[in-house]
Amino acid sequence: LQADGTFHQFAPDGATLYTLSVTDGTPFQHHTLEKMQVTSLTLLLDIPRVHEPAKCFDDMILLALDIAPALRLTLVDDQRVILSQGAISHIRDSVEAVEQRMLAGGLVPGSAQTLRLFS
Repeated sequence: LQADGTFHQFAPDGATLYTLSVTDGTPFQHHTLEKMQVTSLTLLLDIPRVHEPAKCFDDMILLALDIAPALRLTLVDDQRVILSQGAISHIRDSVEAVEQRMLAGGLVPGSAQTLRLFS
């Protein structure tokens, strides 16, 4: 849990890979975690800011699939449409396509140059 009120998954170098937040923007706080009632969570991957975005997406989806049953959650997209395996694959393909377009344009996702450009 970080000062911005979201949980961050960190890379070994300390960079944020993706975040978990309350969809309505309510911050998580250490002292209220056990009492908090949340109706919707958001996992967010910022493609330009991470090395290997498609791999990070895969890891994020594995986390979502792991925690969803424990928290009695249904995975949905940003339009609240239930995510099927096909929809997840389609999103992953889109993430990979963006990653490949960036690389083709000389921008390495997660690099200092890309971080400056997308800050």
